[in-house]
Amino acid sequence: VAAFMLATWAASSLASYSGDPLWSDMVTIYEDAVAKNPGLPATHYDLGVIYKKLGRTDEAIEHYKIDISLKPDYFEAHNNLGNAYRDKGMVQEAAAEYGKAITINPGDAEAHYNLGNLYYGQSKFNEAAASLHEAVTLDPAHVLAHNSLGNAYLRLGLLDRAEEEYKKALELDPAYVLALSNIGSVYLLRNRLDEAVSAYTRALEHDPEYAGGRYNLGLAYYMLGRTEQAIEAYRMTIKLKPDYADAHFSLAVAYYDKGDLEGAVLEFKAALKADPRDFQARLRLANTLMEKGDTVEALVQYRYFADYAPESYAPQIGAVKTLIKELSSGAR
Repeated sequence: VAAFMLATWAASSLASYSGDPLWSDMVTIYEDAVAKNPGLPATHYDLGVIYKKLGRTDEAIEHYKIDISLKPDYFEAHNNLGNAYRDKGMVQEAAAEYGKAITINPGDAEAHYNLGNLYYGQSKFNEAAASLHEAVTLDPAHVLAHNSLGNAYLRLGLLDRAEEEYKKALELDPAYVLALSNIGSVYLLRNRLDEAVSAYTRALEHDPEYAGGRYNLGLAYYMLGRTEQAIEAYRMTIKLKPDYADAHFSLAVAYYDKGDLEGAVLEFKAALKADPRDFQARLRLANTLMEKGDTVEALVQYRYFADYAPESYAPQIGAVKTLIKELSSGAR
């Protein structure tokens, strides 16, 4: 079965307000203020914030830079500039700005939090844990930082520490959906399956449309042998997010276990439509087609697997190539 979905950090950048006339009016006001007094740092900063909220990131970056040129020690501007760079995928530039914000104000928990999340996104989990630990040390009430630190510990295999951080986040906000789902994943990894079901269920009570939590609930049900409930959870996940490749794959496996080969084939194909590079799904599809007696289509899938699967599948590739030869020669 595919891996559980870990609920990661929420970007501190805000949603776009491009359709809100209030923010459009504020742009006009602040653009006029900047034009009249271009040497005032705070006006450039405020205009950058407004542009960022409107989704005009390049213009936000321009004004944060002007603000910093006028007031180099303004750590909030460095932090916000880092966020803008992060949202554009400019990781090195974002890290540099967070670093500058921290140098200017080492006690700013938010900059440590943002830097930690940036490291996490680069799979630098040790560095992420260090930055996020600093964030929660500086601000023990930082709910998002506790959750993110839990994620870093989980990726490092430190399940006790991960569970502790998720619990701290939930002490601060018992309805925090991401932390509820993530602590459920700790329970899942520890085979504490009833507790996992409870955590995922509570998460979904607060956010019924959270596809990741719904999928994780399906995994817990599947591991408990409650296949019908797992199938229902996977179906609901797919209804919420039709291109959820892992949910299609897990639903296919559940159908296969029930002996529903046709349903399994359809869901393996749906998984591949969502993620054509899912070679586990492709191999399972080929094997299921063989069981159905559809040798021709199975050969198509086996050949694709043999030609394009990465080296990590080397043992399976060798076996598949042998099978292809047998099938092509009529041995089977």
